[in-house]
Parts: sequence; structure tokens; C-alpha cells
Amino acid sequence: MLPEIPVPKIIVKIDVPNADARTLENTVIRPLRNQLLQVSSIKNIKSKANNGSATIDITLGYGTNIDLAQIEINEKIDQAMYLLPRNVKRPKIVKTALSDLPIYEIAVLPRDTNLINKRALSIFCEKEIVRRLEQLEEVAIVDMHGYTQPEISVKPDLNLLQPLNINLDQLVAQIKDKNVELGNVVLKDGAYEYHVLLTSTLRTVDDIKNIPVRLGNQTYLLKQVAEIRIDERPERGSYLYNDQEAIALSVRKQPDANNFKLKEEIDRLLVLFSKDYPNLKIIIMQDQSKILQVAYDNLFSSLSFGLFFSALIMFWFFGNWRTSLIILVVVPVSLCITLLFFYLLKISINLVSLSGLILGVGLMIDNAIIIIENIRIWLKDHTLEDTVVKAPNEILAPMFSSSLTNIAVFAPLVLFGGIAGALFYDQALSITIALTCSVFLSYTLIPVLFFHLMKKRFGHIDVNEKNLLFLISTILF
Repeated sequence: MLPEIPVPKIIVKIDVPNADARTLENTVIRPLRNQLLQVSSIKNIKSKANNGSATIDITLGYGTNIDLAQIEINEKIDQAMYLLPRNVKRPKIVKTALSDLPIYEIAVLPRDTNLINKRALSIFCEKEIVRRLEQLEEVAIVDMHGYTQPEISVKPDLNLLQPLNINLDQLVAQIKDKNVELGNVVLKDGAYEYHVLLTSTLRTVDDIKNIPVRLGNQTYLLKQVAEIRIDERPERGSYLYNDQEAIALSVRKQPDANNFKLKEEIDRLLVLFSKDYPNLKIIIMQDQSKILQVAYDNLFSSLSFGLFFSALIMFWFFGNWRTSLIILVVVPVSLCITLLFFYLLKISINLVSLSGLILGVGLMIDNAIIIIENIRIWLKDHTLEDTVVKAPNEILAPMFSSSLTNIAVFAPLVLFGGIAGALFYDQALSITIALTCSVFLSYTLIPVLFFHLMKKRFGHIDVNEKNLLFLISTILF
């Protein structure tokens, strides 16, 4: 939908549960910020602390290599980790781009509102729907919103703990001791070497139930002294579709993916979902590809109407179907050559480049009409052979100058700095390429077509209709 433009901004996200904003500012953000100020090409930095989380926004100079800047920021964070409290996990680094906007928003909800189990629906979406969507080559990532996450709650039997003078902190400490990741160990046996991973991490509810805890002089299983069950974490947000709770999926595509192909794959997958999971409603709420489809349709409608009315006007004023046929051949050929240069210059077909092509189509027709009209005037006093050679030469300079004045309006957009310049770069190039191709073909192709179409009428050379049809079909192909 938009050109692939890297936004010179990187966000550092910090999550420290149960920490207040002032503590985060003093113990985490300040050391990180001081370290990140050493990043080259940095333009601005600002931070925000909340209870339990914080963010640091880094704005870089436009044109900075975002990938290299991300590596440098990672290095600075690694150097600052020893300054942070031990319970602080490594911050996450997120870089942004215009293509990060989701291309689709999909709602998943049960058909029967009385049978909704949000936790089961959340797990199903994560394990099944999201994974099948992310298997598509065009999809980069799928984000979930409005879902719930399970958590295991342990409710100790205080009637048993109090007589033994065991407080809750001691019980929590014993549970934490059983949830330890010991890491890799290398064992050597003569010439042999073994890499062993030692772990006692708790994986399932049964693992937690069977944790041995020592209370006084006796050892119990945790399930004997506490009630253990799976609950839902407190929701931080919810999503409603027509006043009904649902799960929202944001689909982000790969930067170089084709929107129309992705649309076909998404539609095909939704049909499979409707067959495989008849109890669920899966609805596309927002489809950004429709905007591109509208622009794409506008290009071809502009091309079709432009060609039709231009050919009609040429036939009305000149009374000759051959001049109308020349218009119908030259404009599509100019457009095809323009798209060839799109491919060579790695310009994608997006909203910006399509807007340039829509403007360029009208200007292509102008050049063709100018050349044909001048050839028609020359034919009154000259032979056909002299006309198709000399008439284009006479009009080349003013036609080229006229095209340059149009190009001069849009070409400076390439020189704009920042994101605005990068955004309109595709439009400026598309108009420039379209007009250049139009001038070139008007000067070269139109005289050739005019000669072959008119030579029978002027009686200079016998016409071979097969050769003429072959020439036109070859150009169109």
C-alpha cells in the first residue's frame, strides 16, 4: 500500500512487574538513557515510566541505517545491564516502519454466545488460527488482542501451616528453588565429551502439585498443603464485536509481499476455517488492501476512458480510424515500458506510484495527439515518406520542452528531505518515467505506425495486410 520507508525511530521497552514509576526512573531508565546517549546519529531521546513498565523513544537522523543503529543500541544496552537491578529482564528493542500497519483486522468469536469460553478461545486462536495465518509466505506476524492468559494459583492451607510456624514467604521460597534453570554442563569421559542440559523448570500443573516442600521435620507434596488450580490472569483489555466478546487478530504482511496475492490466500484460508470450525465466526473487519485495489482500478479506468475518448475525438475530427488506432497502440506500450523501468529501479506498485501513473496516462495521450496532428498538417504539402521523417523532428523540441515543464513540477519532490521526500519519491519517478517513455515513443513509434497504416491510402507502396497485423500484434505483445 505504501513504499517501504524505514522510520528513523527505535523504541526500547522495559517491563519490571511490581515496580513503581519512580523506582524505574531512578534505577533503570536513568542508567539506560545515559548509555544510549552515546549512540551515533541520535537526534532526540525521551523516556516515560509507568508502574511496572517504561519506554525509551530514540529518534535518529533521517537516512541513518536502522539495522546498524539497532545493533549499536543492543550493544549499549548490554553494556548497561550490569548497572541495572538483578530482577530486571533485558529490555526489548522495537524498530518501526510504515509497513508495520496491519493489512487486515480479523475478529474471531463463537456463533453461539451462550457457549463462549474466552480462555479456551484464546488458546485455540493462539495455537491454531494464528499459526495457520503465519504459515502464509506473505504474512510476517499476527498479533492477538482481547485475549486472556491462564495462570496457576496456589492457595496454601493456613490451618496446616500456622501450627508449624511456617509463613508464606518460606513456602514461596521453596517453590522458587524448584523452578531453576541450571543451564548446560559439559561432561568429559576420556576422549568423549557430552553436553548435558540440567533443568528443573516447572512445565505443567502436575509438576507444581508434586513439588516436595519441607514443613518442620516432615516433607509434603505441595498438593497436600495447598489448593492448586488454573485461573485467568486479570484482563488488561477486551475486544467487542457487535457488543459480543471476541478475539482480534492484526495481520502484518512481509514488506515485499503482493497485497492481491495475500488477499487471495486469506480468503482461501477463511473458507477452510469456516469448514473446519463451523462453531466459530471469523470475520474480516478491516481490509487495507481495498484502498490499493481502488487505486489500481482507478489507473485502469483512467487508461480505458482516456484511450476511448481520445480515439473517439481523433476519429471525430480527423474522420480516420487509423489515427485512432495509433492512440490505442501507443499509450499501452508507453505504460508497459514504464512498468519495465519500475521493475529495473525496484519501485513497487503502491498508492503513491499509482497516483503518478494515473497523472502520467493523461500526459501520454497529449504527446501522441501533438505528433499525429503535426504529421497530418505536413501531409498537405509533402509526401508520406518525407512527412513521417520531418514532421516529428520539427515538433520534437517543443514537445520535449512541454514534457520537461511537467516533469519540473514533480521532479523536485525527489530532493525533499525526511520521510516526506522518501514518500513522494515513487510518485516523482513514476511521472518522470511515464513522460519520458511517452516522448520517446511519440517520436519513434507513432511515425512508423502512421506510415504503415497510411501508405495504402496514399498509394505509395503496396500494403501487405499480414505484415501490418503482425507489426501491430508484435507491438501490443
